[in-house]
Amino acid sequence: MGVAAATSVRRTLTVLVSAWALVALVLLGAPPSVAAGPGPATTLSVRAPASATAGVAFTVTVTARDSAGHIATGYRGKVTLTSDDPRNPTLHSGYAFTATDKGVHTFVATLRTAGAHTLTATGTGTTLTGTARTTVTAAAATRFAVTGPTTTDPGQPFTVQVVAKDPWFNYARTYRGTITFTSTDPAATLPAPYTFTATDNGVHTFPGLVLRSPGPRTLTATDTTITGTLTVTVTSTAGVYTWGDGQTGVLGDGTTADRSLPVRVLSGEWADVETSTWSDFAIRADRTLWGWGNDGWGQVGTGPGYGTLLPRQVGTQADWGVVAAGYQHTMAIRTNGSLWGWGDNEYYALGTGPYPGPEPQTQDAPVKVGTDRNWASIAAGLFHSAGVRTDGTLWGWGANDPGPFGDPSGGTRTIPFQVGTDTDWAVVSSGGDSHTVALKKDGTMWMLMDAAVQLGAGYTWVAIDVGWSFDVAIRSDGTLWTFGPFTPLTQVGTDAGWVRASAGGGHGLALRADGSLWAWGANDDGQLGDGTTTARPTPVQVGLGRQWVDAAAGFQHSIAIAK
Repeated sequence: MGVAAATSVRRTLTVLVSAWALVALVLLGAPPSVAAGPGPATTLSVRAPASATAGVAFTVTVTARDSAGHIATGYRGKVTLTSDDPRNPTLHSGYAFTATDKGVHTFVATLRTAGAHTLTATGTGTTLTGTARTTVTAAAATRFAVTGPTTTDPGQPFTVQVVAKDPWFNYARTYRGTITFTSTDPAATLPAPYTFTATDNGVHTFPGLVLRSPGPRTLTATDTTITGTLTVTVTSTAGVYTWGDGQTGVLGDGTTADRSLPVRVLSGEWADVETSTWSDFAIRADRTLWGWGNDGWGQVGTGPGYGTLLPRQVGTQADWGVVAAGYQHTMAIRTNGSLWGWGDNEYYALGTGPYPGPEPQTQDAPVKVGTDRNWASIAAGLFHSAGVRTDGTLWGWGANDPGPFGDPSGGTRTIPFQVGTDTDWAVVSSGGDSHTVALKKDGTMWMLMDAAVQLGAGYTWVAIDVGWSFDVAIRSDGTLWTFGPFTPLTQVGTDAGWVRASAGGGHGLALRADGSLWAWGANDDGQLGDGTTTARPTPVQVGLGRQWVDAAAGFQHSIAIAK
């Protein structure tokens, strides 16, 4: 075949093959292409549960993906899981993906802080990251957080709050248990058992708790095995308290303001208090004597001056036994039985004898009265004084008109003189201007004016105090009575259990055997100490929660010792 013919045949075959190929393409479709493998990982996707319980492990799935969103099965990076949970979450610190992971790995995580949190997966050596959000709820309550004051006064109500918490201190808002309170204070007043409700959300406030025993005291809230404690220090209330009319600085709190509630002016342990119109006194447990208030006549005994708004020590002695405050003078007995006086000596109320000069003298520091050391009881009135010696004799000195000693002779006595001849006197009191009241050793009570007159015959009396407008006495059966030079004995209420009493200008104070203090009468300046200025015809309690051991009613103020 010639060249031309052969060329023509090849062209014909080429056309036929192309035609058949076109027919096959139309009929059979194009051959499948070869799929490309996934690209390198460009991001991490993180999948976590929407919610979890604090302290309970859950799974977190981390997937490496390429830019097209395909799983990057060849990823071999190291992934670290972190969280914004501040309470030491349990997370994987670094995991290197392997061939068997095929780009997907499941981690185990534990979060502990309630609330919404972010979990972050970070690939090391790359910038791959991914996040997921999960909300953590508190676990079951395992403890109580009890909050409240760290200090309190005895007997003063306070409030505590109890919060149910899980092991990681989250509020266990679903807690519905019942709690009870106990305390290391055996005298505590505690709330009744309480069952939490849905509205509490795991938190409840309890008012009205009262602790009474000084020192650190523990409060414990308990529900079976769940507990919580609070330590509250009950501060010592021991000391001297004053209240009422503060003019002349007689309250000793550094001011001249009135006080309708007790204010502590001296802390520590004290043995005796005494008051008058203008000044107050207290004997410390170490037997030092302290005074304050108006000192215009030297009756405070702290030296020249016109008064002190704060307590100052009288002298340097530490052996004072008892003190009695009159209108403008003061008398005291030291533990060696010697008698001392200071202040206004007009009418010879100090009993130190005739004046060395023509004018009455005042003494601004204690001076000894005579040389005897056998004084047992002392009283100071308006311009007179009276005392009982250890031999049971009764003595008086100062103004005797009208006769506050049962001595009708009148006049003025410059030194102590014996009243009558009886030798069975026990204790004497004199606060007014016209009379003295004394008890004999047999428990009989006598009023001394121009003559000695027995009061309350047929009964035994154990305590007396003479005030400016009335007197008080306690019978051996514990009942409390008032009376005066011209008023009969009248019982105060119907209660018994009274152990001490004091009469002031127009109000009275009395202590019960349980250590409670009560007041009644005039209250213009808050001298009753009940927080008001309302007069009380019957006794009202003063200073709730304190244990009182002594009290004295002044003209329009009061003073007392709490232990």
